[in-house]
Amino acid sequence: MNWVSVDRLNEAHVLTQDIYSETVEYRNIDGRLVRSVEQIAEVGANKVLLTCGPKGIIGYSSLSEPEIVMLDTIQVVIKEVNYDVVNP
Repeated sequence: MNWVSVDRLNEAHVLTQDIYSETVEYRNIDGRLVRSVEQIAEVGANKVLLTCGPKGIIGYSSLSEPEIVMLDTIQVVIKEVNYDVVNP
């Protein structure tokens, strides 16, 4: 899995918001190696945890947005299949 840094996203003009801090690291959670990504941005605080399971990647995300932000459909791609998430 490749994580694209904030600097690279800015260079590619992908970001449309300010990101104040970002931490990407491996953690040991209950004996399991987990990739942890935490981000504080203009639109809220976000956290993603990813690990390997018996059938592939297991992921958890916590997206916290300020009340003033309007969130529409999010698209997630898993094994090259697009999924629309209407209410995260």
